[in-house]
Amino acid sequence: MTEDLEEMTREQLLGQIMTLRKALDAYERERERFRHAHPEFTGDFFISGKLGSSDNNGLPDKIEVCPSYGCAWVQIYEKTEKTISFEGS
Repeated sequence: MTEDLEEMTREQLLGQIMTLRKALDAYERERERFRHAHPEFTGDFFISGKLGSSDNNGLPDKIEVCPSYGCAWVQIYEKTEKTISFEGS
């Protein structure tokens, strides 16, 4: 952002806003991933195990989810065939 904002055209500003929004989306996904990858620091839920067979992508039929670090029980979640993609549209 070396250009002076006052000298940028509307299209340049819109392009920069779109780039920053994409970066913010990526940052928010990484922040969410970190929260669940380090439950001992964040206290968030995390995947604690897997059950059943795995598909071609290595995803198990079921996973065990612990609600918080140090909890003495887990909840079991089953895989569905529904997917979400963060790439393109």
